[in-house]
Amino acid sequence: MLVFRGSLRCCFISKGGSAMATGKFEIYKKETGFVFHLVAVNGLTIGTSQVYASEKTCKEGVASVRKNAPAASMENHTAEGFKTEKNPKFAIFKDKSGGFRFRLSATNGEIILASQAYKEEKGAAKGIESVRVNAPAAVLVDLTDGKKGASDSPDGSKVLSRIPDSSVQK
Repeated sequence: MLVFRGSLRCCFISKGGSAMATGKFEIYKKETGFVFHLVAVNGLTIGTSQVYASEKTCKEGVASVRKNAPAASMENHTAEGFKTEKNPKFAIFKDKSGGFRFRLSATNGEIILASQAYKEEKGAAKGIESVRVNAPAAVLVDLTDGKKGASDSPDGSKVLSRIPDSSVQK
């Protein structure tokens, strides 16, 4: 396990001898429990979890997103007469303020990831694709103490480099 300090913009892991940029799961401790955010390579949060009672169950939630996202079907609740899909699935819906959001449900039907609001349905669909791309290889960054981040890649690949936010031009 590698330890680093500060916030991170993106991570690179070695996969078959070549480096690839990857997203990250960031775990935080809140007053009410533990949550994770899936963050894309560009630094934007793609989705957020529910609040978990323990760090262990939060990490199990991360594992569930990694497992379910690639094969999840898509159910579009904004389409008239939409077809109900089997879990695991992504569901796109319109919220009360008119924004488009998505949720990822695990095989058991439990919601394991929820998105921000997007102005257009197309944005929510792109968010789903970003989850599919980023979740399987995303490293896990433990920020529960607010100071350090301990990193694990999902398949034990060596983490080659991290780019701190302060070194990235915006």
